Amino acid sequence: MKPKNLMPTVLWIALVLLPLCAWAGDPTESTSGTTTNAFDRFGDHYPVILMAVPATDDDFARVKEIGADYVHLYGMSSDASQKGMDWMRAYLDMAQKYGLKVMFDLDGQSRMEKGDIGIEEMRRIVTEFKDHPAMGFWYLDDEPDYNQRVKPATVKQFYEAVKQASPNIPVCIVMTTGPYWKDYQQGYDIFSFDTYPVSDQPFPSANLQVVTDFNRQAVKLGKPVIPCLQAFNWVFMWTGQEVAAGQYDSKNPSPRLKAMRYPTLAEMRYWNFTTLLQGSRGVMYYSYLRGIQSELESQLLAKVEPDWTRDKQIDPHWVDTTLRQSIHELSAFTELVKPAWKLQLIRPGRNSNLLEGVWGRDGKRYVVMINTFPLKRTVYLNDAMKAPFENATVTPWNFSRQVTPHVGSDHQTVIDEMHPWEVLVWEINPVGTTGLPRK
Repeated sequence: MKPKNLMPTVLWIALVLLPLCAWAGDPTESTSGTTTNAFDRFGDHYPVILMAVPATDDDFARVKEIGADYVHLYGMSSDASQKGMDWMRAYLDMAQKYGLKVMFDLDGQSRMEKGDIGIEEMRRIVTEFKDHPAMGFWYLDDEPDYNQRVKPATVKQFYEAVKQASPNIPVCIVMTTGPYWKDYQQGYDIFSFDTYPVSDQPFPSANLQVVTDFNRQAVKLGKPVIPCLQAFNWVFMWTGQEVAAGQYDSKNPSPRLKAMRYPTLAEMRYWNFTTLLQGSRGVMYYSYLRGIQSELESQLLAKVEPDWTRDKQIDPHWVDTTLRQSIHELSAFTELVKPAWKLQLIRPGRNSNLLEGVWGRDGKRYVVMINTFPLKRTVYLNDAMKAPFENATVTPWNFSRQVTPHVGSDHQTVIDEMHPWEVLVWEINPVGTTGLPRK
């Protein structure tokens, strides 16, 4: 989960971009991210998890307002003494107080290094807290596949010990997108992965598809997938790397450092909705603490270069604005169409790099269309794509622009313009009109 190397700037050329929606299946109900007994604990809910949330009332209240419903903290179970147990219980109690659940970090890396002693510590912790009302699910380990620092057999051994102690609570593990991630399938119930492509590239040049291409591969394995998405500005780590290398000049920061930025709302919406259409069963964000730590970075760096703050490249309010807006929208939508992973995927025909999903709920239809391309484009809808819009009242939903498909002068159904990485969401009431508008 913790980023290790800065993603290099990627110069995008249209011909080398992979057509994401070549994956889109037949226009029938999709249940990608197949329900398993381990995931029954969540019911129809689409969990939203914030990583690295400190145990304070202010932070828990802030997370609740942002719209997440699960919290997590690295190392929360590192101390297995009675004092440590009391602290773990206090964290769970605070989560319950704010109506939150906990993705409980079992400190797998350090315990796997202890062998049998680590297994017994983990089993004791699981037994102690498995029935707490705020208990959500177990977070077994973070990136064991990174250079195979923990072997698959060891992860499986610890996973089995946890399942023996609490068979009805899912176990999650987070992998990198490196070459060994498929070797650990016997060590988890819920799969997550981390890759964070937004660094110093101007919008829309960041390689957002590295997330959604990998998510598509993960979903195909059949176990529930909850991707871990970027919720931070790389500047907080890159500054440290420059300092460590003796390259940081406080009076003349490097151009790359000055160009570092947070993901935009458009980029967050792209990840949220594309992974949803691909069959994910929830979402987590790395991380709350890293996001708000940039407040400190901004205060320090603004003294050196006041334009940074003015230009919003370092925005101390990003967590409370962009992250909050993206989470509120996703939570509202997945609640509206629950179970959100049951949808109809539409074949885009000649429209490569396009996704469309349809949900039928309570007599209405909800359509999501996504431009999986970093370029502005005109979209022509084939018969399958335009069918959900016909003989209905079409209303753009939430942050979607006020655009709808229409019949053009050439009698083709068209959306005149979709922006780079744009997500369009519509609520469709199948009464009131007799056809698509014409222009």
